[in-house]
Amino acid sequence: MKDGLDLGLVSSGSLVKRGYSFLIANVGKTVALITLAVSALVLFTKISFSELSSESFTGTLVMMLIASYVMYFSLEDAGERLGRDSDAYKAVKERYEEKKKSVKGHDLAALRKFCLDYREAELGYRRSNMLFSLGYTEEEYKSYLGGEKMSKKAMKDLGRVKKMKRAELAAASLLSNDKGQKSELYNPAENKLLRLIMRLIPSTVCMLFTVSVMISVKDNLGAAGVIEALVKLSTLPAIGLKGYSGGYEYVTESEIGWIETKSRLLDAFLKEYNKG
Repeated sequence: MKDGLDLGLVSSGSLVKRGYSFLIANVGKTVALITLAVSALVLFTKISFSELSSESFTGTLVMMLIASYVMYFSLEDAGERLGRDSDAYKAVKERYEEKKKSVKGHDLAALRKFCLDYREAELGYRRSNMLFSLGYTEEEYKSYLGGEKMSKKAMKDLGRVKKMKRAELAAASLLSNDKGQKSELYNPAENKLLRLIMRLIPSTVCMLFTVSVMISVKDNLGAAGVIEALVKLSTLPAIGLKGYSGGYEYVTESEIGWIETKSRLLDAFLKEYNKG
């Protein structure tokens, strides 16, 4: 009986995941259907627009904007969670964690040097690529750096090449899940209070607004009023779906890509120092 219940829970969980994945894959179609339904409602009504300066327009606009932001970011977070629960993300994260385990404490100095050398080589590659795209040679670039007089266009183009900067890459960023961490000597407790306050700001602003709202029931609410309300509300599910798909795509494309890049860099480091 217990095995059957466990199997049922697993199956229902898989079904929910498939449903979420199907929703993500068909966000564009869903938004199109919502738009079609709204357009159909509007066709059976007489359309007029509120004055931009009217009190009702301003109040409705502010309320809908806040609702849309809450809807978008809430579902964006839910989409990220779905992406991190995917098999592709788990596989990439597992490979990355295995690479991290191979880097020991005494390897940090070598890893820092590897990062510096890699940044220099990566900048050289991008500069050479840009010179080739602009139609200049390495010799012409060296002549420009030496102060040789050139045409105004060449001076401008080669100046852009010179201004190119090294990419941000540190040992801490390769070994940490925090993309913004630039040093391994970082204590997260130092900025904990500030981070918590920053997270509370959107909720605080929303609370201040909702507490100040005064609502009165519309008189003689007929079919036109109901359709008007539906048209206004129709933007929220569309925005929510966009947030949900945006969060999912961020994890399954950008975040997975970054983790794979870190894995490849750690693999290159381990092979270079005969540790792979």
